[in-house]
Parts: sequence; structure tokens; C-alpha cells
Amino acid sequence: MKTIIVHSLVHARAALEAARDCGQPVRLLTPPNGARYAGPLFYWEVVKLAERESGHSAAATMIDCGPDAGVALSALRCGWRTIAFTGARDARAKLASIAEQSGGVVVARVPAALDLLDEPKPDAACRGHLRP
Repeated sequence: MKTIIVHSLVHARAALEAARDCGQPVRLLTPPNGARYAGPLFYWEVVKLAERESGHSAAATMIDCGPDAGVALSALRCGWRTIAFTGARDARAKLASIAEQSGGVVVARVPAALDLLDEPKPDAACRGHLRP
């Protein structure tokens, strides 16, 4: 499954519409450490609004919490089920235990992804990335 980093509602819409049109699953990923500066709830709402508007759901979503265990816990409370956490191994193990209770997972690395940050035409970039 291909992954796209979304920074905004425009990006999330573009990724979901491209996935629908290309008939491909897509994983939406927040920017590196995105949860630290915008907050997990912001990105949760961006994804959910884009899904409602596009009529298409992401096959998977992942939030990048960087090394901040507090932000990762907040993300779990917001509903995120896949958390990227780069902090200490013992903290990651504790977070993973908490995440498992609600069917979640904590990973140490994010997958390779198309980052839409500097893409002047996110729609076209997403379609090119997802085209089989």
C-alpha cells in the first residue's frame, strides 16, 4: 500500500480522491512530528472531514508523533490506531501496550511516502504516485 503525507484538508482530499479514481488503497500519514505542532485532534478531524467529503475512506492512517510520548497518548485518545513514535524503546513498549488495548499499534518508523508539502498540484502528484 502506498503512503501519502498530508499537511492539510486539501492534501487529504486530493489523496483520497486519487485513491478512489485509481482504484488503489492509500495510507494517509501526518507530516514528520506533525502531531507536535498541530495536534492529533487537528489531523484526526482533517482525515475524517476529507473522508466524508470524498465519500472514500483511507485504507489506513498513521500519525507521526516524533519522540513525544505525551502526544502519542493524546493521539490514542483521539482515535488514532497507528502511531509512529521515535522516542525511547521503553516508552515505545509502554505505548504499544496501551495501544494494543484498543486495537492499535505503535511503530518506530514511518513508511516511504509521497510528501505533498511542496507539490504545486497535489491532485496530479497523488494520481501519479498511486497509478498502478
